[in-house]
Parts: sequence; structure tokens; C-alpha cells
Amino acid sequence: MQLKKAAILVLMALGVSLSLASAAGLNAISASVVQAGDYDADDDGLIEISNLEQLNALRYDLDGNGEPDDDSDGDAYAAAFPGAAPGLGCPDAVCAGYELTGDLDFDDPESYGSGSVDKGWSQNEEGMGWPPIGSYNEGFNATFDGNGHTIFNLFIDRQDEDSVGLFAVLTGPGEVGQVGLVDANVTGNSGVGGLVGNNRSSIKDSHAMGKVSGWLSIGMLVGSNFSNITDSYAAGNVSGDWSVGGLAGGNWGTISRSHAACKVIGRTQVGGLAGGNQGLIDKSHATGDVSGAQTVGGLVGDNNNGG
Repeated sequence: MQLKKAAILVLMALGVSLSLASAAGLNAISASVVQAGDYDADDDGLIEISNLEQLNALRYDLDGNGEPDDDSDGDAYAAAFPGAAPGLGCPDAVCAGYELTGDLDFDDPESYGSGSVDKGWSQNEEGMGWPPIGSYNEGFNATFDGNGHTIFNLFIDRQDEDSVGLFAVLTGPGEVGQVGLVDANVTGNSGVGGLVGNNRSSIKDSHAMGKVSGWLSIGMLVGSNFSNITDSYAAGNVSGDWSVGGLAGGNWGTISRSHAACKVIGRTQVGGLAGGNQGLIDKSHATGDVSGAQTVGGLVGDNNNGG
């Protein structure tokens, strides 16, 4: 009611006759004011992420339908998307995942909805950094579209944890694409990558730059790949003990039209693109220094199956 009154006053100030202002026109003005509640403004079924608190909320909605997977997380999810329209504005209230609307930087207050850097996630503070989204038992299984945007200064220091990355685990049927990581600093135990620790979904048109370290299956983009990586690349420093690669630590899936330019250091199964390969590698290459004790290669450290 107050909103329609305000609209009427605006029309009077412009000298527009109230008789010419239809109810539909007033409703249109009302709709524009509550636009903030529509988190799918382009109606593509992907919920729009504009800050890091919203990115963090993905852990509560691993299937990307716009509803928390557990009712106990309802308040935390709603806090990231305040005043949400029904179905967060997705067409027919059917959401299929998330998309970035701009770059995000863990060290920049402007990347936070709160306006303050989260000290628990910042590498400038003592702590474990970002908690990976999902887990080995429950991976993120929706679409995540970066729309060509970059996430800067991801920091994770979880030396005793497995499946470590921005996403812990990806599972089908969704996919991750068109997203970049720059100045990432990620440490874990096994299955450690900048973007994904354990990939069982599809990754395309994405990249990671920075440094990643751990023990087993360590890669700049992906730790362990059991599915598809396409048109992606990695650059930086990767170190580990076993199955260490520039793009992916261990590959049991398919890597195509991708490359890595990394300094890779390991002990066994050390490669410029992948440390150990039992999958398929097609139209891909690697550059950079590679060093290890045994089964070391410029492209692949240990190739047991792929082409």
C-alpha cells in the first residue's frame, strides 16, 4: 500500500493524470522496487551470486534447487538471499544451479555482502580458510556457471583433510564452467585441487592459477578426475608426494583440449599435465619444470591406459 502511494505521488509530480495510470502500471513500479528478491533476474534457472556469502550458501543447497537440503540450514541459507521471491525468482520456481554475476575476491570487503572480510576465510589471518563445498559422500551436483568471472585469493589450509578445493566433490548431472581462480593457495591431504578436490562431473572452460600442495592426487585445477575436463588450463606451482600433476593429480576420466604451465614437484607419478593417467588425454599439452624420483614425465608421470 505504501509503495503504491509513493508511485502515485511520483506520477502527480510529473503532471501525469491519475486516470491515465493503470493498475498494471502501478504494479510494474511495485515490481521494480522489489526486484532485489528475484535472484534469477535473467530467468535462466540459475540463482545469481554477487557476493561470497552467497557462494558459501551453495553448501546448503548441493542440488541447486534453491532450497536448503537440510531444514536446519534454512536460516543460514535465507540470510545469504534475503527477501527472496518464491522459488528465488527461477521460472516456475524451478532452479537448476548458480551463476556468478561478477568477480569475487576473498581479500576485498566489497566482495562480501556484509562489507567486511571474513577472517576465517582470509589468508591474512590464522585459520584453515575456506571450507570446501560438499563432501565425499555428498558432492555438489548442480550447475555452476562462472560466466567468465574470476575468484581471487582462495585460501585453504586443511592438511589433514581429503577432497579439498573450492568444491570438495562434484557429481553429476550438473557441470562447472567458465570460472577462473587466480592467486589460489590450497593445501590438503589427498584429492586436492584449486577448483575441485574430487571431480565426478563435467568441468569446462575453467582455469586455476596459484599454488596447491598435499600428499596424494594433487593438481592445480583438480585433485582426482573421474569424469571430464574440457578446454581448461592451469598455471602455478604444484607439490605433493604421489600422483602429482599440473592440471590434475590423477586422471581416470577424460582430459581434452586442455593444458598446464606449472612447476610440478613430487616423488612418484609426477607429470606436467597429470601425475597418473588411467583415462584418456586428447589434444592437450603441458609446459614447465617437472621433477620427481620415479615415473616422471613432461606430460604424464605414469600412463597405464590413456591415449
